[in-house]
Amino acid sequence: MSEVPFKARGVDWIAVFTVNPKLISKRQDGLCNYDDHAVSIRRTLKGRQAIGTLIHEFAHAFFPDAREGVIEAFESELTRLLDDCGMIDDEWSVDEVK
Repeated sequence: MSEVPFKARGVDWIAVFTVNPKLISKRQDGLCNYDDHAVSIRRTLKGRQAIGTLIHEFAHAFFPDAREGVIEAFESELTRLLDDCGMIDDEWSVDEVK
């Protein structure tokens, strides 16, 4: 399990890259836990799917009142922009997180 601290609107959060079923179910790629100020990302994701999921969960942390449709649109557009700029490597994996 890798953990990376970040801030969302000045509040300390942590991104947890895991397959622990207590943090993320088998049906989910990611989860935002507002009580613990933590986002969990499935450790087995790669490339665009991993980056998109991290953007999605970060957006939940940053915009807690936003509807799911807004979060999904934000994720999709930002992921597409990063990909179009050549900033997403399809071979990137969470194992590369320091």
